[in-house]
Amino acid sequence: MFGGYTSLNERSAAAGCIYRGYMQEDEQPESKPFKATMPTQPFTPLTDNEIIEKATRSKKGVEFSSLWSGNTSNYNGDESRADLALCNILAFWSGCDSSTIDRLFRQSGLMRDKWDRETGGTTYGKMTVQKAIQDCHETYNPNRKAETAMQDFSESINADNTVTQDIQLQPFTYEDMKKYKVDDIATAEFFASLTK
Repeated sequence: MFGGYTSLNERSAAAGCIYRGYMQEDEQPESKPFKATMPTQPFTPLTDNEIIEKATRSKKGVEFSSLWSGNTSNYNGDESRADLALCNILAFWSGCDSSTIDRLFRQSGLMRDKWDRETGGTTYGKMTVQKAIQDCHETYNPNRKAETAMQDFSESINADNTVTQDIQLQPFTYEDMKKYKVDDIATAEFFASLTK
């Protein structure tokens, strides 16, 4: 007897409804292969040292440096999540080159025996690298800035790279120039004021 009840009744359907509504995890959508956007102009792949240097100096530099040194504290000690996070960064900088990602991961502080552990005909490391490549939507492209500039000025640039419009530059004195700071925004403002 529990709380005044003396019998049990069948309520599997009600329990199933509660389970589905509150406890059952949503089905994960089937992941579809995604091809990272590759540069339209060919470029020489970065060396391992260049990748490490650029990743360290990037906007994800702090995260990269922490992972590179083997620190998993940002992932609550979940080494597998940290492994994938590092591989995601390496995928971006390496152009999704699996051998480069693997080679660099092996140099990191996260490298451990599990990386080479056999799992279903492959290794944990290969599966992690492939997941990072599959999830990578964009790769490093040193030509991107040049491509963007060409797009921005496409209406003014002919096929032979000559300018179609006459641009009149405004006269500036040294005193006029001193009011601008020495940073990217001020340089852009200065350039814009030259062509008014």
